Amino acid sequence: MNRELVKLLLNHAGHDVTVARDGAEAIKLARTRRYDLIFLDIRMPGMDGIEAVRRIRKLSAEHGDIPIVALTADVSPTRLVRYKQAGFTDHIPKPIDADELLHFVDRWAARLDDDLPAAPCESANSAAV
Repeated sequence: MNRELVKLLLNHAGHDVTVARDGAEAIKLARTRRYDLIFLDIRMPGMDGIEAVRRIRKLSAEHGDIPIVALTADVSPTRLVRYKQAGFTDHIPKPIDADELLHFVDRWAARLDDDLPAAPCESANSAAV
């Protein structure tokens, strides 16, 4: 449900969105195309977002060195540290707020347009969800 909501919101805002069904497919997509931004839900069927981000980070720099954002309802301080240690660049809390999501993506897009390094809590034209 969250995946479809994020896709709908981003498509409506003019972003090109690719959707993966699970963590394994997200890794496959990340390996074959350079994305501006990847959203990974922490809870996915099969492989969770934490394992998926770890594997994506092991890809070549061209494919593994991009902003990856955790979508999660668990934003406790200890969990946020765990997500960062796993390789996430940032997070967006669930339930997803449409305005917050679009503002978040706009901030990352501005960083990417300026070719600035990735920094936590800052969004992109193409995104994988």
